[in-house]
Amino acid sequence: MSTPISAADLGAIVAALTQYASAPPASLQVQLPDQPASGYGATLAADVAALQTAAGDLGAAGSLTGTGATNTAPGAVALSVSVAPPQDAYYSVVVNSLAQAQITSSSSTYTDSNATTVASGGSLTIGGVSVNVSGSTTLQGLADAINGTADIGVTASVAPSSAGQYSLVLTGNRTGAANAFTITNDLTGGAGITFGANTQDATDASVTVDGVTTTSATNTIGSVIPGATLTLLQAGASAAMTLTTAVEAPDAATLVQNFVTAYNNLRTLAQSQPAASLSGGLTSSTSSGLLGSLMAALNSQLAGTSATDGTYPSLAQVGIGVDASGNLTFDSGAFDSAVASTSLTDIQNLFSGPGGSGGVFSTITATIDSYVAAGGLAATPQTPASPDLQSLNGQIASLQNQLALEQQLLQQQSLAADSTVSSLTSQGRTLTSLSQQYGGASSFSYR
Repeated sequence: MSTPISAADLGAIVAALTQYASAPPASLQVQLPDQPASGYGATLAADVAALQTAAGDLGAAGSLTGTGATNTAPGAVALSVSVAPPQDAYYSVVVNSLAQAQITSSSSTYTDSNATTVASGGSLTIGGVSVNVSGSTTLQGLADAINGTADIGVTASVAPSSAGQYSLVLTGNRTGAANAFTITNDLTGGAGITFGANTQDATDASVTVDGVTTTSATNTIGSVIPGATLTLLQAGASAAMTLTTAVEAPDAATLVQNFVTAYNNLRTLAQSQPAASLSGGLTSSTSSGLLGSLMAALNSQLAGTSATDGTYPSLAQVGIGVDASGNLTFDSGAFDSAVASTSLTDIQNLFSGPGGSGGVFSTITATIDSYVAAGGLAATPQTPASPDLQSLNGQIASLQNQLALEQQLLQQQSLAADSTVSSLTSQGRTLTSLSQQYGGASSFSYR
C-alpha cells in the first residue's frame, strides 16, 4: 500500500503552488519603468538611511570606548588620542624646544637673480649629493639645478633681501639633528658663490612629560603618552593634559535609543504596506518585498546571541527588548546597571565585536549595507504616471489579491485533507485491532 501524504507534504505542495501562481504578477512587475518617486519612496529612503546610521554608530569598533582629551594649551601642543586609557589619566607637558630643519644662505649676494652668471662649471655637493653645472648659470639657474637633482635632501630658493640683493637659500627637507647637511663648493667661473654660517641649525625636539624628558627628530611624538600623539607647536610652553573615556553611559544610551527609534519607524512603514496595497496605494512592489525581507533578517539578528563577549551574549541583558506589538524597547535603567556592573567595554564587545566584526550591531550594519547596495532600498520606489502604468499596477494588484484568495483556499483544502488522512489512519488502526481481536487473516496497513 502506498504511503499516505503527510501534513508536511501538503504544506510543501501549497508552497510550491503558491510560488508557481506568483509568476504572473511578478512578470508584470518587471515591466514597470522608473517613475518619479512617491511620498512612500522618500520616507523609505529616509528611514533606511536613519537605521543604517544608527546601526553603524553602535557597530563601529570603539563607538562606546573611544577616547577623549582636554588640553589647556592647544596653541602650544596638539593632542590626538587613539586608544582609551584604562582610567582617566592626567599629564603635565613642557615643550623645551622644537625640531628644526637646517637653513643655510649664501653669504655672497647679487643685484639680480637671472642676469648675473654665478658659475660656468664644476659642482656643488650638498649632503653628499653632487649638483653638476656646465655653461653660464645664474643664481636662479643654480637653484633650479639643485631642485632638479634626485635625493638631494634640500630645497633651494632665491630670496631677496631688504637691500635689494638676492641670495641662495638651502632648506633641509627634514627636521632633526641627524638631518643636518654639509656643503662642498667646487663651482668654477662666473661671479662665484660662497656660504657662511647656518641661518638655522638642524635640531631635535625636546619635551618633558611628568618630569621625564624625551627628544625626537620631529615635532610629532607618539611615545610619551600611551595611546596618544603630541604635536609640538611652541617652544617654552606648558600644558596640562587629561585623557578620558570619550563616551559616557548616558551618551551610549542615546546611541541605543536612536537605533530603537529608527528601527520602530522602519517597522511601522513596513507594516503599512499591505494595507496601502489593498487600498490602492501606489508603492513599489520590489522595494516592499526587499523591506519585508530586511526586517525579517534584522528580527533574527536582534533576537540572536553574540559569541564575542561572554559577559553579555544577548541584547536583552543590556535592556534592549521587544514589546507585545513587536516594537523594540529600551530600558535605560537596565543599561546603566549593566554598565555599572562591568564596563562599556563589555557592551562594546556585544555591539561591535573585536575590531568591529562579529558583534550584533556590526552584523546588522553589514546586513543593511547589503540591502542598500542592492539598490532596491536606496532608490526610492516608483509612482505610475500614465494610464497604461496605472492599468499595469491594477492588473498586478488584482492578480495579487487573487493569489491571496487561492493561497487561502489551498490552505483550507490542506487542512481538510490532513483531517481526512488522520481520520482514515484512525479507522485503519481500529480495523486492524478488530481483525487481530477476532483472529482475522486480513490486516490493514497504516501510518
